[in-house]
Amino acid sequence: MNSYVVKSGGLHESERFDPLKLHGSLMAACLAVRSLEGEAHMVAQKITEKVIDWLDSKTEVTSNDVRRIAANNLQTYQPEAAYIYETYKDIL
Repeated sequence: MNSYVVKSGGLHESERFDPLKLHGSLMAACLAVRSLEGEAHMVAQKITEKVIDWLDSKTEVTSNDVRRIAANNLQTYQPEAAYIYETYKDIL
């Protein structure tokens, strides 16, 4: 997988997709809604794998694309965490 993520903010900077970064942010959202650490890890791992599968045929995507796909998949497992994940920038 050699996908690049174009960062939001209009700077058109890109970086190689980092599955650990995605996993960490998904885990943080799950923990924010009081999921157990093991459950948060398992859910984050499943969603990260789904995003990696989605990225398989893409060379460049936006950070918003990654966030949308991850949030849609997270909705299945942890709806409350999906809400936190989607809106964290608005909350801060």
